[in-house]
Amino acid sequence: MTRDFDCFIAVDWSGAKGEFLKGLSVAICEPGTGAPRIIPPPRKYWSRVDVMDTLNDVAKSSRVLCGFDFSFSAPFLDKDSFFPNVQAKDAPNLWQEVEAICRDDAHLSCASFTGHPDLKDLFLTPQGRGSSFEARLRLCEALCRDKGLGRAESLFHLVGPSQVGLASLTGMRALLRLENYAIWPFNRPANGSVANGSVAVEIFTRLFLTRAGAGAMKITRLGDLNTALETIGSKPVKRMAELDDHKADAIVSAAGLRQLANSKAAWKPREMSENVRKTEGWTFGVF
Repeated sequence: MTRDFDCFIAVDWSGAKGEFLKGLSVAICEPGTGAPRIIPPPRKYWSRVDVMDTLNDVAKSSRVLCGFDFSFSAPFLDKDSFFPNVQAKDAPNLWQEVEAICRDDAHLSCASFTGHPDLKDLFLTPQGRGSSFEARLRLCEALCRDKGLGRAESLFHLVGPSQVGLASLTGMRALLRLENYAIWPFNRPANGSVANGSVAVEIFTRLFLTRAGAGAMKITRLGDLNTALETIGSKPVKRMAELDDHKADAIVSAAGLRQLANSKAAWKPREMSENVRKTEGWTFGVF
C-alpha cells in the first residue's frame, strides 16, 4: 500500500507550565533526502495552541504525516481501565474525559487532571509519591524497552526530564483540536489506507535517535546532528543558529518519519491487536 505524503512534520512537544514554551520545537522535511528544517514559531517561542493552528493550516493544502512526541493514550490492558472513575473504554473517549476535566485550564494545561481528588494519588509528582502510584506501561512502551529502542516512561511518572505524563495529557487535549487529520491508529479510514489525507502519529524521539545511532546522546552540535541524519538517509543541515536538543530531536524525527512512511511493519506492527489499537494505541516505529 503506497502512502504519498507531501511533507513530514515532527513536534517535540512540551507539557511545561505556561503559554509560550522554549522546549517546544517543530521540524519539517519533504519526500526525498533533503535535510529537515525548523519551522519558526509565530512569536519568540511556540505555544501549544499555535502549533495546532499551524498544523491545521498546513493540512489545508498538503498531505502531512505528523509525529507528536507524547503518548496518545494511557495503559489499559493491565486493568481493563485507563483510570479509576474514568469511564472511557477507548482512546478518543479518554481524550474527551481529559478535556472535560481540564476545560478551564488555560494553554491546554492538564493541572486539573493531575490534581483531581479522584486521580492525584495515581501519580508520582515533585510533591511526592501518590498512595496509589504504579509505573504502569502500555504494551508498546514495554516492547519499546524490550526491543532496545529507548526507555519509554510511564505516563504516571511526572518527575524529571524523562517524564512524559504532563506532555501526554496536554497532548490529548491538543489532538481534539486537529482538523483534517486521521489520528493513527484510532480513527484510521475504514479501508486502512492513509494515502489520501493527513495523518497524526505518536512518536518517541529517543526511538528515532536510536535508529540514527545516537540513542544515548543529547544532540547540541551540528556535526553530531548531521552524523545522525546521514545514518537515516538524509542530507546534512548546512547551517543552524542556536541548535539545542529539542530542535535536534524534532529534526531527526522528521527525517525518521520520512524513512518509515512506507514501511508496512511500522503501520501494521504484529503485536498490535484490535483491542490494543482501540485502547492503548501504538508508538509509530515500534515493530
